[in-house]
Amino acid sequence: MRKAGFQDFMISPESGSQRTLDEIIGKKAKLEDYENAVKLSQEVGIEVNTFFVLGFPEETWEDLDTTISYARHLKELGAVGFSFCTATPYPGTRLYTECVERGSIDPDHFDYRRLRTIDYVINHPIFSTQELLAYQKKIMLEFSPAKLSLFGKVKKKIILLIRDPAMFYTKLRFTLIFILSRINQTSLRHL
Repeated sequence: MRKAGFQDFMISPESGSQRTLDEIIGKKAKLEDYENAVKLSQEVGIEVNTFFVLGFPEETWEDLDTTISYARHLKELGAVGFSFCTATPYPGTRLYTECVERGSIDPDHFDYRRLRTIDYVINHPIFSTQELLAYQKKIMLEFSPAKLSLFGKVKKKIILLIRDPAMFYTKLRFTLIFILSRINQTSLRHL
């Protein structure tokens, strides 16, 4: 992957609780597999981003805390990006069917066209929508990357230039195209 030009990729543990993976999601994956992916990517210089889902039915506060602890562990191993979305029961999915069967959503008053993974529409027996969204916001703030200083941005670009000149020039080209398009838009507004 590195030789082909990959600089990063995303893994989706979805949960840091093996119980949630096995019993709630039914995902045939082991947490160790994600840890190994992060370790191996570190060895070859590819960045790893991660994706987690909060608020599955039957999930407890303890499961959520376990997920966040696991995300911290992946960060210690070298993962750099973290997304935390809410469980979203799209029609046709197993999650949707289970939510309807449990009465966690009312299909007669459910507009799937407005669903977003930043909203929470499941009537969960343990936590309210407001509690889960507040928890999500707190976690997202914790995992937000620090803003780079000008020196940090320049350093990152120099490292990219040294490690992968072709990618550096590709990014530079797209940046210049973007800047020129903005200049043209601004010029046209003043006519």
